[in-house]
Amino acid sequence: MATVVNTDKVNGGDMVLLADTSATSTPAFKMVLCNLNLSLQRQVNTQDDSSKCGKDIAQIDEDTSCQFEGQILKAGLSDIFGIADLHNLVTNKSKIKWRIAPKDGVSQTNLPIYDFTGFISSIQDQYNNNAKATTTFTITGDDGVTFTTGS
Repeated sequence: MATVVNTDKVNGGDMVLLADTSATSTPAFKMVLCNLNLSLQRQVNTQDDSSKCGKDIAQIDEDTSCQFEGQILKAGLSDIFGIADLHNLVTNKSKIKWRIAPKDGVSQTNLPIYDFTGFISSIQDQYNNNAKATTTFTITGDDGVTFTTGS
C-alpha cells in the first residue's frame, strides 16, 4: 500500500476557474470572480445495440459539465472575468475556452489542469440580506476535456 502524506493531497482552495478572454489561438486566461465551490463532471455517452447474440455497447462522445459558485465583485477589476462578462456570454450564447488550474502563486507542479470549451447554460445571481452577493452557473461542453498535470 502506498504511503500518502498530507502534502500529496490537492488543496481544493488552490484550484480556480479561468476564462479565455482572447479571440485568438493564443489563450489569455483570467480568473473568474472569487471562487467558492467548483466541480467538473465528465460523462461518456454510449449507444447500446446489444442483442440476444451478446453485448454491443459503443462509446459515442463526451459531455462536460462544470458547476461554479463564487462571490460577485464590483466592475472595473481588469484582471478578473466578472459578472458582466458572464452575463454577456449568456446573452450572446458564446462558447469559449475554460480552464480549471491552480491559482496564481501556487506551484503547478504535479497539480491537475483541465481545459475544455463550453457555454454557460444557466446562471443565477443571489443578493441575500447580510451576505456577500454570489452567482452560481453551469458550463456545458461537448468537445471533451484535455487533462494534464502542471510541471
